[in-house]
Amino acid sequence: MAVLASCQHKSKAPQLGLPAQAMLSKLKAIAPEATLIGHQDDLAYGVHWKYEEGRSDIKEIVGDYPAIFGWDLGGLELGHSVNLDSVPFDKMQKWMKWVHAEGGINAMSWHGYSPLDGASSWEISEKQVPHLLAGGKGHQAYLAQLDQLASFFSSLRDEKGEIIPLIFRPFHEMDGSWFWWGAKHCTVDEYKLLFRTTVDYLRKDKGLNNLIIAYSPDNKFHTKEQYLERYPGDEWVDIMAMDNYGDFRPGQENQQAAIDKLTIVGQLAQEHGKLAAFSETGRETIDTPQWFTASLQPVLEANEYTRSMAYVLLWRNGRKDHFYAPYPGHSSEKDFVKFYQHPETLFLRDFAAKVTKGSK
Repeated sequence: MAVLASCQHKSKAPQLGLPAQAMLSKLKAIAPEATLIGHQDDLAYGVHWKYEEGRSDIKEIVGDYPAIFGWDLGGLELGHSVNLDSVPFDKMQKWMKWVHAEGGINAMSWHGYSPLDGASSWEISEKQVPHLLAGGKGHQAYLAQLDQLASFFSSLRDEKGEIIPLIFRPFHEMDGSWFWWGAKHCTVDEYKLLFRTTVDYLRKDKGLNNLIIAYSPDNKFHTKEQYLERYPGDEWVDIMAMDNYGDFRPGQENQQAAIDKLTIVGQLAQEHGKLAAFSETGRETIDTPQWFTASLQPVLEANEYTRSMAYVLLWRNGRKDHFYAPYPGHSSEKDFVKFYQHPETLFLRDFAAKVTKGSK
């Protein structure tokens, strides 16, 4: 069984490397005036295509790519050549380099497989977390998984050979219980220590200075105290975020609930000196044609704290019954163009231009 004594770390501001600090500074400069729009696996596939160079469902509607490009690492830790959504890691690496060169930002989630038995993130019959901590039977296997991630992160280099910064969001939606690191499958202290161990190993032991770390519960919280219940501490977090699909479900949409929760995130980020973000959201199949301007935009613009979100990331366009951004011919296409044209939403071209202008 793992030893939990190190859970009593004193929190302090993280010491970021120059690549990560530079990217974080760009995001902080933009956040007060606009929100970057992101999309998961945007370059990899769309509703009617897969692995076609230069394609993007979003670009084919508005003429520009998203500013944030989401990717998932699940499967890399086991040495797989493709991730859990069948995206080849060699192609992902190439796309991530392109994103950086074009002035965009890469954000990585990790639906990791268990180091103990190879179970997927959603297989929750066995407790995993206690055994992955120092002194646990799976600790060395877990560090070996992190070695795989570290190798991939380190391989992300620009044309000058300099390491590319990225947002890394491990163990998300921990307030739910659908993942093996969820609230019913480990204690608060176990979760915090797993998060801290992960960040410390990658940053300190492996020497990675390109990681901006995001902490993102699901929408289960209603108070600041609930949001912070499993927060590992300021030393291990750069972005305070949230995922929220539940408050946008058909027949159950509750904009005020979404506003209240994003407000909490924005307030806490301000209090802790962190960046705020809306790390995952969307309405599956977008069955309401005006969802972007009638539902998402009002939530983002509700008050000074919701407007402080540095970015919002829409989930992937996996297939005709599972997509979160519009594609050409979809009923929400015109509405998304209006969303794109709004002065407080930024896509790749405008974001890159603002960053270039601000650096002069």
